[in-house]
Amino acid sequence: MVIEGYSKGAGYRPGDRFKGNTFRNQWTAVWIEGSWRFINCNWGARHVKGPRDNIMTYKCDEFYFLTDPEEHIYQHFPEEPKWQLLRKPITLQEFVRLPVLKSPFFNHDLSFPVSYSSVLHAPDGSVEIRIEVPRFLNFAGKLKAKDKTVTQDMLEDRVLIRRQDKEVVFTVNLPMPGTYFLEIYVSKSWLNESMNNACAFRIKCTDVSSNAHMSYPPVGAFGRTPHFKSSGLSEESHKDTFISCSGGEVSLAFSCVRDSKISHSLRLWNHRDKQLHDYDRFAFPRYRSDNRVHYQVHCPRRGSYVLSLFSNRPDRPDSDMECVYRYFIECQTAKDNANPFPKASKRWRHCQLIEPMKGELNMKVKIRFKIESERAMEVMAEVNKDWTPLKREGKLWQGVVYTGDQPGKAMVYGRFDSNKDKYIPLLEYQIKGEAGVADQVKALYKYLN
Repeated sequence: MVIEGYSKGAGYRPGDRFKGNTFRNQWTAVWIEGSWRFINCNWGARHVKGPRDNIMTYKCDEFYFLTDPEEHIYQHFPEEPKWQLLRKPITLQEFVRLPVLKSPFFNHDLSFPVSYSSVLHAPDGSVEIRIEVPRFLNFAGKLKAKDKTVTQDMLEDRVLIRRQDKEVVFTVNLPMPGTYFLEIYVSKSWLNESMNNACAFRIKCTDVSSNAHMSYPPVGAFGRTPHFKSSGLSEESHKDTFISCSGGEVSLAFSCVRDSKISHSLRLWNHRDKQLHDYDRFAFPRYRSDNRVHYQVHCPRRGSYVLSLFSNRPDRPDSDMECVYRYFIECQTAKDNANPFPKASKRWRHCQLIEPMKGELNMKVKIRFKIESERAMEVMAEVNKDWTPLKREGKLWQGVVYTGDQPGKAMVYGRFDSNKDKYIPLLEYQIKGEAGVADQVKALYKYLN
């Protein structure tokens, strides 16, 4: 049977009404093995168009061969209700309200945890869409404005994508009131630039909040990357990759495996110059054991930070370090007197730093060092070739170190093998200019106490 009706095909935008012959179409129903099923040969040779290119190609899409009626109805509405092949047919108005779902949505087994309409409302300029995913997939979002005076540059980096558990969350932050269209693209390959349009929505924005100027860092999706599973890491403290902090300080915990190497990068996103700026020294693995790592992050400025964690494959100790996880940290209030942390070496393990947490030390002052380590045989501090041993009290190593009379570095070394006279670098501090009177008083007070 040749079926006549309407289709949400090329040129159709979510929420558009059907009038006259606009978006009229035909498709086929066949009787096979005791039931009617749909076949659409034209759409089965669909064109593939990525979110950033205009290259058109063709390939076979088997979704349109014997399509299930419950999925077919999202794109095709027949004139005769019986040819919906649904137990409870829907009206044309209900068809318009259905979100625009295309074949890649179903081919990748995507679904919505809640019901969405084709038209979403953003009274404060922000809207969120959640998609359930059965496996790791790559996603992208493209925003367009109905008003042609709103340029595409104004809409760049306005979609935040983050993975959490078995969901991918899309947060859209609109620059001004108006009508917009969001297209969501999907690909099963992490590095594949050719992505398929999975679904689309119309967004009506009546007002925007005070953070309407905000854009999001263009780093792809936040959360787990394809390398996460092989890294042996697992989230303990924060399952949601979006972290909002008001005090400028965040603590994160991951479980890990014995032979995994872990490093990080911390970047601050500047909304004005659209650049990510280096703040690596404001994140620090305060504690690391064979099965756990605890990170501490200080935010010296208000704004959006990207914390990326890197790891190797524990089953291949010499494998390259790959990005395995990304956090989006939105800092509402900067930390008072935030200072960079010391730099931890790759050998910083089975230790916990108590003090000094400040990575930049003034010269000509005495600083108390405290480090917890059960496995260390010796712990030493070195300033310009002047070595100071720390004394052991149980698992705590501590001592007072003079920072010297000139700028340079202060290093902390540990010896962990009783049979070898080998000292492993653990921490690195920067020694800068002379301390002011207030700094000297604080250092003296701590030394005396």
